[in-house]
Amino acid sequence: MMPSLYSGISGLNAHQRRMDSIGNNVANVNTLGYKSSSTTFQESYINTIRSPNIGTPGMQIGLGVNIGGITRRFGSGMLSETGISTNMSVNGNGWFVVTDGTDPAANPLYLTRAGDFVIDVVDANTINLITPGGMKLTGSDGTNLQLINLDPTSGNDLASFSVAADGTVTIIDTAGASETLGGGTPIRVKVATFQNNNGLRVEGANLYSWTAAAGGTGIDTVYNVAAAGDVLQGYVENSNTDLAREFTDMIVAQRGFQANAKTVTTSDEILMELMSIKR
Repeated sequence: MMPSLYSGISGLNAHQRRMDSIGNNVANVNTLGYKSSSTTFQESYINTIRSPNIGTPGMQIGLGVNIGGITRRFGSGMLSETGISTNMSVNGNGWFVVTDGTDPAANPLYLTRAGDFVIDVVDANTINLITPGGMKLTGSDGTNLQLINLDPTSGNDLASFSVAADGTVTIIDTAGASETLGGGTPIRVKVATFQNNNGLRVEGANLYSWTAAAGGTGIDTVYNVAAAGDVLQGYVENSNTDLAREFTDMIVAQRGFQANAKTVTTSDEILMELMSIKR
């Protein structure tokens, strides 16, 4: 009876973990750029009473269940038009690259799909785009990463700016003059892609970081719009959580938890019967 008790307990733990994942998906249904999680199970250890052989299938009994994996679904969420010029989204597989310092080459780099950027006037010559958490948006000239600085070189104040689908930034000052960020070597909004998005580390606050499991040698400096997708100004990407699927999975997880609880109580009742025989 003891193996069935432990199997039931492992099932309770596994289904509780699945409920934790589902609960997190539902909680983040309105989180910009959020990617929902999916949980899978795998059979735990096997007790081999008799090994399979020619003429017999053998006898093997499982000893419960473990979490096989918790992976992210990286499909795109619905894009919503906000009309806010500092908001951006990627219509494709790419990631915005942000940093918490002033030098992308020296400071840690992070990735995000949440494009709810805002303007940050640092000083008379520096106007950055930052996340609500203060991470600065980076760009690339094809060779080096550098911060997106919207301060006009004309010396006038910034009036507005626009971002083309290929990430090229055009600045318009208060005198009506326009210029391309970076001049003859345009600095485009950096959008990175990876072979394996599930190899990225979730950092919280809508941020991810690169690991070797994502492929490559890090966040490169080359802008590849064909692979990454178009940059859309004035849009944000919503969570890709599918509530219908999450509620269905919630019912399945709840029933699985109840069934494993019944296994524990039934095994306990059988043990009580065995003990009453002795009495």
